This record gives sequence, C-alpha cells and structure tokens, in this order.
Amino acid sequence: MSRWLCLPFFLAWAAGCASTGVQELKTAPAKPENCVLDTYQAESAVPRPFETLCEIDATPGREAFDDRTVQAAIEDAKPKACRCGADAIIVTQKVAPATPEGSQRSSVTIRAIRYTGPPLGTTPPESGGASPAAGTERGPCYGNGTCNEGLTCASNVCVRLPEDQPSQNKLPTGPTPGP
Repeated sequence: MSRWLCLPFFLAWAAGCASTGVQELKTAPAKPENCVLDTYQAESAVPRPFETLCEIDATPGREAFDDRTVQAAIEDAKPKACRCGADAIIVTQKVAPATPEGSQRSSVTIRAIRYTGPPLGTTPPESGGASPAAGTERGPCYGNGTCNEGLTCASNVCVRLPEDQPSQNKLPTGPTPGP
C-alpha cells in the first residue's frame, strides 16, 4: 500500500526534470557526449558549408532551484547534438516564457549541423590531394578554436604567423608590457 502512496511523488519529481526532444533529419556516426561543438547564433554566421542532422528542442529543469536560463537549455542539448554526430550547433530560437509563479523558464530550438566542406574563402587542395587534417597548417581549426603548436586559428583555418606576430594559441611567458 505504501508503495502506491509514493507513486504521485515520483511522477511529480520526474515531470520536473529537464526535457529535450530530438528530431533526427539525417543519420551520422555519433560522437562522444562531451564532444566539442562550435556554437552559432544564426545560420549566416556559420563560415563553411553544412547540413542539418537533428533539430533539438530543449527546456531546462522545472524544479524551483533548477537553472532555467537559455544557456542551461543549450548545455542540456549539447550531448544530444554530439550523439547526432554534429560538428556545431545553431541556436535558432530562444523563448523564456513566464510561469504562473512569475519566474522564467527558457526553451531553445537548436539545429545540430555537420560541416560538409572547408571554410568559405579557402582554396581547395591541389589536384585531388587530401584536405589537411584539423589542427595542421591550412587545415580547419579544432572545434575549440585552436591549432597544433606554432599555428594560429584565423577564420577557422590554421595558419603560421610570421615570427614577429604573437600566436593566439600561446600564453604570455613574461611580464605584460606597460603603457
């Protein structure tokens, strides 16, 4: 009998959890749930050709002390985008409706995308050669915007800067020059 008394409490608790709906549009190999994703606020900001793999609707937790921000909804959706095989996400819709209690809960629509070509404005490899690997000179930058040592990520392409220009990938090694 006491088991049945707990059922309403369990259902109320389960309903308070974050919810994320995924609509798969194309099939791609899944990536680890903690994969690094580029994040864009508009389709026009994506610097290379892409295709949409999944559409994700995310609403963060509904409990009183849950993080209900747009950023929390985006973070909740990222593991789903990785499982879709995405290289990046485009946040296409942000809604933060007020609840009857006056607090706000965010809802986000995200497009999980996979890159289908090199960054726009780059030249394709010579006569059928393979594209440079990510992180290497003239190759795409890693998802976190870095390149291998000695290279700098510029417009999502790894380049070698002249010696007199500091690399964005390196931390300062000495005191910061004064004014």
